[in-house]
Amino acid sequence: MRGIVTAVHKSAFTMQEPDAGADDRPETSEGVLVYLGAAPSVKVGDAVSVSGTVIEYRPDDRADQLCVTELAESPQVTLLAHGQPLPAPVILGRAGRVPPAAVFCDDAPDGDVDLGGPFDPDSDGLDFFESLEGMRVAVQDAVAIGPTSARHELWVLGDGGALASGRNARGGLTSGVDDGNPERLLLDSSLKRLPDVAVGARFPGPLVGVLGHAFGNFRIAVQELPAAEGGVSPDGNEPPARDGELLVASFNLLNLSARTEPARVAALARQIVNGLGAPDVLGLQEIQDDSGPANDGTTSAATTVARLVAAIVAAGGPSYRGVDIAPLDGLDGGQPGANIRPVLLYRTDRGLQFVQRGAAGARDATTVERDAAGVVRLSRSPGLVAPLDPAFAHSRKPLVAEFAWAGRPLFLVVNHWNSKSGDQSLAGRHQPPVRGSDAQRVSQARAVRSFVDALLAADADADLVVLGDLNDVPGSAPLAVLTAGTAGRAGLTDLADGLPAAERYTYVHEGNSQQLDHILLSPHLLRARPTDLPAFRCVHLNAEFHAPPSDHDPCVARLHPAATR
Repeated sequence: MRGIVTAVHKSAFTMQEPDAGADDRPETSEGVLVYLGAAPSVKVGDAVSVSGTVIEYRPDDRADQLCVTELAESPQVTLLAHGQPLPAPVILGRAGRVPPAAVFCDDAPDGDVDLGGPFDPDSDGLDFFESLEGMRVAVQDAVAIGPTSARHELWVLGDGGALASGRNARGGLTSGVDDGNPERLLLDSSLKRLPDVAVGARFPGPLVGVLGHAFGNFRIAVQELPAAEGGVSPDGNEPPARDGELLVASFNLLNLSARTEPARVAALARQIVNGLGAPDVLGLQEIQDDSGPANDGTTSAATTVARLVAAIVAAGGPSYRGVDIAPLDGLDGGQPGANIRPVLLYRTDRGLQFVQRGAAGARDATTVERDAAGVVRLSRSPGLVAPLDPAFAHSRKPLVAEFAWAGRPLFLVVNHWNSKSGDQSLAGRHQPPVRGSDAQRVSQARAVRSFVDALLAADADADLVVLGDLNDVPGSAPLAVLTAGTAGRAGLTDLADGLPAAERYTYVHEGNSQQLDHILLSPHLLRARPTDLPAFRCVHLNAEFHAPPSDHDPCVARLHPAATR
């Protein structure tokens, strides 16, 4: 096999048929990876002849990954000439070949791409990129749809995103339950370091590289890149709560502990005070124990919470009080040894009163009861929702608390459901991918829904807020458990559903913007007076930026329970 060396990697190189020898079949690649297992001696532009064995390689520990076509098993490389012209790159976009925008693969036999099936590069994203594997490609006017990652990777769209579906107002690409956006392009820094940019950054002109596959995704090893321009800025600050309003927020703080570096704690505190308007109640997730990831048996998070509260005060905010229940050591998932848990922070200077009742441990379930006057209340506050339910095995237990505000009880449930870790890749071998983590989140949703139904059965006008990192998007099966009406009983309302579909996001994963953080209300809380401010907002402070203090954006809601009496 003869070709021109187009890229040199640590232990391999790619070669491609010269333009004069290329066939006229776009469904077949003209390039291939030559794996040597040692540093190549060839250079870009060398003409070479290679003999070896063609294999389809997949790492033993990545059964869900697509195979990579390679010339391997000690290939013999003969240098023919130096300084040859490189093959012209295939343009990915409207001036060349347009990637599919909806389907990764819809015809894999028994859901396994390895078993064959029709090859449809015009309609299936996996087939499209497979047809270009090993070839030089170019992208015109790329725009970033995710921030540069810690691995110096960057997801982009070509043509300024003009042909993509689901663009949001800030330049990202919002995914839905049934659209994982195969038109996304992954750039890596294996051949050229990529700049640290935010969503919306543009690269005017062509970027050029070689398309390959590694770590579960097709990717472009960039060789030529225009200078980046622009990018989004953090959202404007949320106005503080007005008289008669209750400002409630949900915020995942990304493994915050007493050992977290002070600069990151201070940055999170400023976001709470300024970006979120110092909410009356904060439902927090990923609060670690006081020793952080040290696996030393510590479970208390008192020092972690105290550090955050002190930083909020130092940033000009109010003094909050914290509520949590320490988990049993090592049983709630997350970073090993860190014992993450949900935490409630609340202000005491605006009329909100926490109701302390009973004593709850990590195994004690809170139930709904009535006092002597017939008023509905919690058996324990703070407490946990169904902590012994198998749905919460190795996962965070929902924290529930009772407050008094405007003369009535107010109930809040803070959640952090299990993650999508372990789900099959969007761009993997199995199509459609199996979302194995869904089943546990559906079970967790049912446990929370049982608590909701018990509360609303006791008082249909109960004021209830269910919030947190639910690790799933609007329209997903777990969210539907909370929002669906069942047996004559109304479901909760997810305030994110009131946003335009493209604007529902608090997290960016592999260039897909997603709404993982939610605030849901009981029917009574929806009968509130309108204001000139949005009732719900995703405040974009972190997810679109490189190296932020958290990887989630918070969301906030303005409630008016006093207006519904």
